[in-house]
Order: sequence, then structure tokens, then C-alpha cells
Amino acid sequence: MDFENQDQVTIDEYIEMIRLKTSVLLGCALEFGFIVSNQNKENREKIYSFGVNLGIAFQIQDDLLDLFGDPEKVGKQIGGDVKSNKKTLLYLIAEEKSKAHFSNELESLKTMTDLNLRVQKTKEFYLKIGVLEEAKRYQEKYYQNALATLNSIQTLSSKQSLLEVVEFLFNREH
Repeated sequence: MDFENQDQVTIDEYIEMIRLKTSVLLGCALEFGFIVSNQNKENREKIYSFGVNLGIAFQIQDDLLDLFGDPEKVGKQIGGDVKSNKKTLLYLIAEEKSKAHFSNELESLKTMTDLNLRVQKTKEFYLKIGVLEEAKRYQEKYYQNALATLNSIQTLSSKQSLLEVVEFLFNREH
């Protein structure tokens, strides 16, 4: 929540914030299951890392769905993060990409009083400067890290079930 009051937030700081907000909880829950089942330390560390990477990919997906999701499938109004001027990964990428040529356009979007028009224009602007593709690259990176870590656990009998959860979370539309 402190990020909303900060003037400057980097992408790395944002990733760290979502790691601490969402991802470590998932990592801890998975690791706890491994502790209860007497898994060795190496496997406990791997399942924790899997959860952290999956949690980051999940939060990025949530950011993407907030602006680019289908309202019928998402089940909520699109653009809530834009309307409240949240510094999501999408916004931070836009800020970085627009520094050279579009910084005035990004700033003017934040001050639009018609919130629905702000969402529409922000979406168009993000598409124009490649924000969607860049955010998907970040998501893919953490998704692949999660899969690689999960696949490195040799003694996991429930790997297929966890892979199904990963696929569901990564490909969710709501």
C-alpha cells in the first residue's frame, strides 16, 4: 500500500512488493506441505521457490486481466487499477517506455476525469507502445521459472496435479 504514496517505483521494486504480498504466502503454504510430509531441505526450498515464482506470474496475470480481460469472464468492471492510478507492472512499463517520447501523454491520461474514457485511452496507449507484450514477457519469465523449479523436484508424486494448477492459473481469464 505504501507504493500508492510513492512518486517513483521501479519495476524491480514492484516485483519485490508482489513477491512479499502474494508470492511468499503461496511458497510458504507449499513448503509447509513438504515439511509435514518430511521432504528434504532441498525439495522444501524448491517447492517454496516454485510457489514464489508462480505467485509473481499470478499477480502479473491479475494486472493484465484488470485492464485487458473480458468483463464477462473476469466478473468485474475492467480498469479498476487505472481508475485508481495504481502503479501496476503495466503502468511501470508504460512509464519506462514512454520516457523518451510519450511522457506527456502518460501524465495526461492520469488526470482524465472521465474514468471510463481514461481506461479506454490508457488501454489504447499501452497497446501502442508495447506494454501488453512486455508485461507478458515478465509473466512468462516467472511462469517458466516456476515450471523449471517444479520439474527439478524428482520425488514429487503430485507433480501432475501441481502442473494442472499452474496451467489453470497461468491461462485463467478471470
